[in-house]
Amino acid sequence: MYTHVYTIAYMRKKQVINITLSDELLKAVDKQAEIEMRNRSELMREAARMYLFSKNADSMHQNFSVDESSRLSDIKNFSDFNEYTTLAISCTYRPQPNKINEIFAGHDSKLIRFIEDPKSFRHMGWDLKTLGRAKPVAGEYLQITNGDRKIIRVFRDGQVIFSASEDFFGYGMKTPGSEINKVFKFNSMAVAELISNFVIFTLEIAKHLEIEVKAILYKVQIYNPKRKTLELASINMFREKVGELKMDFVDREVFISLENMSAEKIAYLIWAEINYLFGVSEDRFQYVDKSDQSMRFEEFIKKQ
Repeated sequence: MYTHVYTIAYMRKKQVINITLSDELLKAVDKQAEIEMRNRSELMREAARMYLFSKNADSMHQNFSVDESSRLSDIKNFSDFNEYTTLAISCTYRPQPNKINEIFAGHDSKLIRFIEDPKSFRHMGWDLKTLGRAKPVAGEYLQITNGDRKIIRVFRDGQVIFSASEDFFGYGMKTPGSEINKVFKFNSMAVAELISNFVIFTLEIAKHLEIEVKAILYKVQIYNPKRKTLELASINMFREKVGELKMDFVDREVFISLENMSAEKIAYLIWAEINYLFGVSEDRFQYVDKSDQSMRFEEFIKKQ
């Protein structure tokens, strides 16, 4: 077996390194590079990048990219979301680049049927159901809406965005629009249940990506252009304040390696970040199993 010393120029820093490849491996590299219409250096850089993704070793990829963040920020321009308190949650998959197979397939597609009728814990709960049809927009993403109340976008590379304004998250607690400067109360169960449904939705979408998903990065944004104060409130008869937030705009990212992670544990980690924003400590979290730090999905199911 022959070996070859191959020189790679890393152009960004103009760093040159030497690696040793067997004759068989080099032939395989050349064959794959030809299939993908790349040269050796491009293929080897991609191989190194994919390895780092699989090991979650590159911290740069543990944050939303500029484009991914821009897509999420743009969601507030839907309907009248920019006039009221809006909560948006998004996820993107690692590794990237990646793509969803059959994203623009017809309604006979299992994926499209799922996007249009996602699973939920209960009838009329806080979920991603819209009763609408998914439509391609500008060849970049699928969009499905529930009137002006909530919106889902699923992009070709897998990024998923869900957003809804205050009449969704404040159901039963909404401060009338004429009293816009008063406190708005987020229904804590609405937020916790939506996060849980969103996690289940995104784990299902992950199964349809071309390259196996190793990690998921979640981002939550709360956009509050007019309200002076937000509260996170329990749903008991007294609508007890759990926590308070006084900021115009906040966001939080949660990087999840999927190894040994359940939907319940992922939902807990995202829910925890929401609670921290409202100044709530872990010993006061609701709808969770504190012993193993997981969301108690049965709390939503039993509200049937």
